[in-house]
Amino acid sequence: PITYPKYNHHLSTYDYKLTENRVGNFIDVEFEFGHGLSYTTFDYSNLNVASQLEWNAQLTITLDVRNSGTTQGDHTVLLYVSDLYRTVTPPNKELKGYKKLSLQVGQQTQVQFNLRRDDLSFIGIDLTRQTEPGIFTVTVGSLAANFTLAAEQTTTNSESTSVDKLCTKAINPYQFTKVRLWAEEGNYFNFCGHPVFYYDSVVRDRSAMSKPTLLLLHGYPTSSIDWICMRDELEKRFHIVAPDYIGYGLSAKPILFSYTISSQVNMLEKLMNSLKLNQFHIMAHDVGDSIAQEMLARQIDDRKFLILSVVFLNGGLFPESHRPFFMMKILKIDILGAIIQNIAPLSVFASGINRVFGPSTKRSKLELDEMTHLLFYNAPYNLIQRLQCYLNERVKHRDRWVDAMNRVQSFKENPICMRLINGPIDPISGKHMVHRYRQIITNPDTCLLDANIGHYPNLEDPANTLKHFFDFHKSL
Repeated sequence: PITYPKYNHHLSTYDYKLTENRVGNFIDVEFEFGHGLSYTTFDYSNLNVASQLEWNAQLTITLDVRNSGTTQGDHTVLLYVSDLYRTVTPPNKELKGYKKLSLQVGQQTQVQFNLRRDDLSFIGIDLTRQTEPGIFTVTVGSLAANFTLAAEQTTTNSESTSVDKLCTKAINPYQFTKVRLWAEEGNYFNFCGHPVFYYDSVVRDRSAMSKPTLLLLHGYPTSSIDWICMRDELEKRFHIVAPDYIGYGLSAKPILFSYTISSQVNMLEKLMNSLKLNQFHIMAHDVGDSIAQEMLARQIDDRKFLILSVVFLNGGLFPESHRPFFMMKILKIDILGAIIQNIAPLSVFASGINRVFGPSTKRSKLELDEMTHLLFYNAPYNLIQRLQCYLNERVKHRDRWVDAMNRVQSFKENPICMRLINGPIDPISGKHMVHRYRQIITNPDTCLLDANIGHYPNLEDPANTLKHFFDFHKSL
């Protein structure tokens, strides 16, 4: 028998990109391909997959299959691979191998599959076959594991790339060791059809679930890897969850997405709900400050989660005191922003990022390459312009967000304490933002770092940022 879907969008093997606020209506087929009726049952266990496939090597995948039923039976083991990111939209999963078995009752056997780089290739937008490095998921039955396809090694002396054009094929953050290791310790979940990357310290430490949860909200235009300098110390006391927002880092960057602060908070609510984390502390930076403000406002309107405390790092908490560079204002203009994104070399964006660091804490070329490659990885032509909508939102929601910051401190039950830790030399939101914070916020708790620390306290002065953070938590 052949099963036909009622409608085109009921083909669940296609990664259909739902527009925001639309609801899917999938109908699950009774028997998927390769899973027909059987007189017995089979159990899968001990899936073993190496964490990385080198460019010119072979990846071996093994698992155990056991006939757990009451009669002899035949079975086909299916190996599926999902490409989490691709320059063209990939299928949700692709069949890459199968093995036919005939097992007696209670019999167990080991099944082996081998994958090479060519098995992960696809037809690109130029109609040529190509392979891209990145993160892939292997699925066999209910078992799944991630692995990374490493980039082709073209240099031996440095990880830094010499490419200075914003070309899709040239953008590959996985060529950098730090990014690759961070990605391997992360995970993904689905939001409105889009894969969202998040770092979860449970991957490194299974006991982390017994610790209080800390949600880390990164800034614009970077990603969750900004927290890497503080990670080890934070993990000693907290269960860390650090997502890349949609449009940032290793998360999806769809064209049809609003990129509003509200949308990002919707994503975070779904993430925390999927992890079954209903109360947590927050540390936020830059655009993450605005996201945290919206989350505080929702504590008043609809308390889905219990926010225990918030620490803000440099960010535009008050639009009247925020001083964006002229280029930031230009980039948010519809057509002009898209044109600049597509013709400017990466060094222009790297230079803009470096301007907000202190005079003695500028980033190296390698670090700036990591940041820009994460920014433009799988980016649509107008990503920068779309992301900067948060600047207008700060003006639109200013009164609601500021009111929430004052009101949550006076909750009769579970009042939310806040602290601002600030790099004062930051030209965008430095000590002038602290001055405004002290004027507007009830019971202001602020800490100024060394005079030469700029916009990124978590990267420029992690030790003292941690000190002020832990001192704050001791006082709770």
